[in-house]
Amino acid sequence: MITLPNPYPMKNSWHDITKVNFVDRLVLTRLTKAVRARHGPDLEVDAEFIVCEPFRLEYKFDRSEKSRTVTVREGFLSDGVSVLGNSDRTSDCLEASIVHDYLYVAWQFLEPPNERKPRKYDQTFADRLFYKTLLASGISNATSWVMYQSVRTFGWSTYKERDPDSFIDLG
Repeated sequence: MITLPNPYPMKNSWHDITKVNFVDRLVLTRLTKAVRARHGPDLEVDAEFIVCEPFRLEYKFDRSEKSRTVTVREGFLSDGVSVLGNSDRTSDCLEASIVHDYLYVAWQFLEPPNERKPRKYDQTFADRLFYKTLLASGISNATSWVMYQSVRTFGWSTYKERDPDSFIDLG
């Protein structure tokens, strides 16, 4: 089983995210046949994308000058842009969606194992970073807000569900 460094900030250590910057180019493979199917409460979503190289995103909190980094590990599987029934899974929202998908499963792979539990404040961070990353990608305020509200309203059932097959070995 893989383990990941904790990408989530400490509880109550932040108020808002003020700056987002993509450090790396997102390198993906898109498959014509999905690697596997993931099942949500009322839908089936295929993991069509494989992150081929580490993808880093830097951000800052409003109370800090220090940049922090989320690194999406190579081999991560994602369904791409899936919020609001978006049929274009490769839109300008793709980078934000990949990071968001990663943060929705990363808690399952943390060390030590007692840290492997879904927490509302980690989901809140994932959703807020998604919103700020959408804006940094050039998505309009209105569209970003609607997508953010969608994950805030409906995301917990997906976030808390275990998804142990979120990575494949690219070796």
